[in-house]
Amino acid sequence: AVLDVLRRLRAASPEVAYFCDPVMGDGGKLYVPAELLAIYRDQVVPLAAVLTPNGYEAELLTGRSILSEAEARSACEALHERGPHTVVITSIALPGRDDELLMLASRR
Repeated sequence: AVLDVLRRLRAASPEVAYFCDPVMGDGGKLYVPAELLAIYRDQVVPLAAVLTPNGYEAELLTGRSILSEAEARSACEALHERGPHTVVITSIALPGRDDELLMLASRR
């Protein structure tokens, strides 16, 4: 239903921007049924102008592990390739850095 509304809004006003926080899970745990992952990845993300997944959600959306800053950048690029011009990956927990979380923002 949300995707249909967004498509209709964009048909009427192409400049409409969709900001998407996928809210699928965190800390290795899903909040949504696993069947929704493909819908988020293949239908929701391509319509987003701005995407704000956390580190775990970015891993789910890209199918890649994020274990370093370089891998976070690579995941960001992979998400850009799906459509969003701005990607902000929040709460990236890297191994060996238990007292900090990384955030990465990227714009194309």
